Amino acid sequence: MIKDAYAEPLFQGSTVWQISLTFDDQEDVLFAKTTSEIAKTGLAIGIFLDDKLISAPIASPEFHKGITGGRAVIAGQFTKDLATEIALQLRSGTLPISFEVVKTHSF
Repeated sequence: MIKDAYAEPLFQGSTVWQISLTFDDQEDVLFAKTTSEIAKTGLAIGIFLDDKLISAPIASPEFHKGITGGRAVIAGQFTKDLATEIALQLRSGTLPISFEVVKTHSF
């Protein structure tokens, strides 16, 4: 489960925003395993809410050992409003995490 999701600037004073996520312990293990597998392929991780795709970040090859520590960041060229909207969607209730490869991408 996602414990929290919030928008934050990429760095202080930046106009580019990102979404920070925290997971509970059980989902941290699943997320680390999934990102380890996905990072080796260059594929996107689909994040769905009510069967609607709300984000599809790519776990880059540097994360081949998985994203651990119960935290992750969805980076991109987000505006403050869009990052806030996505974070709100991710926080809206207790969300079971479902991972699905939705796009191929080669490096």
